[in-house]
Amino acid sequence: MTKHAINNIISVFILLLLFAFSFPAQAEESQYDFDMSEFEKKPYEFGGLAGLTPALILPDQEAASYRLKYFQDGDLPNLMNLLDLELMLEGSYRSGNAALKGRVDSFMDYDGLEWDHRIVVQEAFLSVQDSPAFVVNAGKKVMKWGKGYAFNPVAFLDRPKDPNDPELTMEGFYVAHFDFIRSFPGALATLAVTPVFVPILGTANEELGDENGPNAALKLYVLLWDTDIDLMGMAGVSVKPRFGLDISRNILPNLEVHGEGAFRHDEEKALLTSSGELKNEKHDVVSSLVGVRYLAPTNTTFIIEYYFNQSGYSKEQTETYYSFAQDAYQIYGESENENPIKMAGKASKSGYGRPYHMRHYAYARITHPEPLDIVYLSLAFTGMINIDDGSFSAFPEMGYAGVENFEFRLKAGATYGPPESEFGEKTSDFKADLRMRYFF
Repeated sequence: MTKHAINNIISVFILLLLFAFSFPAQAEESQYDFDMSEFEKKPYEFGGLAGLTPALILPDQEAASYRLKYFQDGDLPNLMNLLDLELMLEGSYRSGNAALKGRVDSFMDYDGLEWDHRIVVQEAFLSVQDSPAFVVNAGKKVMKWGKGYAFNPVAFLDRPKDPNDPELTMEGFYVAHFDFIRSFPGALATLAVTPVFVPILGTANEELGDENGPNAALKLYVLLWDTDIDLMGMAGVSVKPRFGLDISRNILPNLEVHGEGAFRHDEEKALLTSSGELKNEKHDVVSSLVGVRYLAPTNTTFIIEYYFNQSGYSKEQTETYYSFAQDAYQIYGESENENPIKMAGKASKSGYGRPYHMRHYAYARITHPEPLDIVYLSLAFTGMINIDDGSFSAFPEMGYAGVENFEFRLKAGATYGPPESEFGEKTSDFKADLRMRYFF
């Protein structure tokens, strides 16, 4: 049975379970009877959203990523239409001190050539809270480790965020964890210990490692002198040891500083040689992030972060990859020999094609609500600079939430960089989209 089939079965099971709890049996009483239970908090909750996002992109037909993706499709239009459809369902059922929670997201995407669809069980877990000081969770769950807004080096049990939209919901991993929480008077106000069991079995948590077996993680949280501090570690049969630290503090009522640092033992990275061969190397690597969040008197929020990833590719290694990809496309055009371009595609999937695959980045996010006192309107800007090669992206946006249960966001922007730079070799030079969501 394939991974997609398993996800579909789990998705249907969760939806049926939540629907079953959402429709209690009707008592055979007069419709005019007054029942105080109608005013009590129901044990179940159910909701979700439906989204529609049409987009226009101006493709960069000279870019390496464009040529790798569309090399067999011939001449494509200079302006491409894209469409994303989304339906997310989430719900919970509570009985006593136990709660069952689930969230399923389904997508249909049109990339200008063909449709694709997928169903993702983002979360499905059981939570039992025996007391305010002890909580047990088991199932598929998003852990949300780290203090960074766009990047989280210490998020050993979370999937990478999309820095262009970090607040999007994400898919979790299968875990079982406990939270032991204690409060104290004095400088040490709170202490929390979170041991986590993380098995890898078949397709379950396969992104964390190649070998089946048990793995464990531990997070220690303290609120010390009004400073949030986390210490975490992870190791196991299929996961090499890794350790992390994050910290956050409000040094002024409107100014917060945060940082993260992580060490990973024997991190594996695929390197492309000039001949097109991939060789795997293992190194001990560190990654870190520092950032600030500032709320100005104008109610404008500024988030600025610097991210360093030692396991990323250097400028020279990236240039070797882009040069090989362009040469492979040239060979295909002259002889229709697909072998070199398939080798470039393999290198892309091995690491060179992942977003933000280099080492040094600067990130900025600026948001401003109700400009010119226009209620429900908001403005924002997201920018990213690759410090290694000087390429960058810039995306302003405008949101409106003045219609009940609806949300609209218009976003447009561009990527820029010289040849053989990360943003200069993106599939498109310009993109604009209108995201429309209905919440229920």
